[in-house]
Amino acid sequence: MTLPQLSPGSDDRDNGMTRPFTASAETLDTVGYGLAALSIGLGLAELLAGKSVARRLGVPRHSRIVRAFGVRELVSGAALIARPRASRNAWGRIAGDALDLAALAAALSAPSARKRVIWGGIAFVGTALIADAIAGAAMRREERHGAG
Repeated sequence: MTLPQLSPGSDDRDNGMTRPFTASAETLDTVGYGLAALSIGLGLAELLAGKSVARRLGVPRHSRIVRAFGVRELVSGAALIARPRASRNAWGRIAGDALDLAALAAALSAPSARKRVIWGGIAFVGTALIADAIAGAAMRREERHGAG
């Protein structure tokens, strides 16, 4: 079994330009469902173990925020399951990533913050943001021009 991949680009015969992040509809479905699984997994962890996550980050008084972020992740995952190729769903994840990064950056200033753990979270969310942006760009391109 081979994994579907986004290709780095293809020739756009209409204007001689290279179109970045081309992918087939099947590949975009697979990517969308993968992002949905990630959102649902993170959402469940944040919702069900918000207190533990907040404690692990060194901000135990913020477990309600962690749980609220879990609900947001579950909604993002459900939207991606419903429409795995809709770019707005990937861009919704990017907005969520931005909120996560802002919250993690704010957590760094807490007196009890576990900075190494928080920096690990920032690295994880930053990587997810890049993946979401690449997927969102490919999905948007397909919406505008059809699959590559």
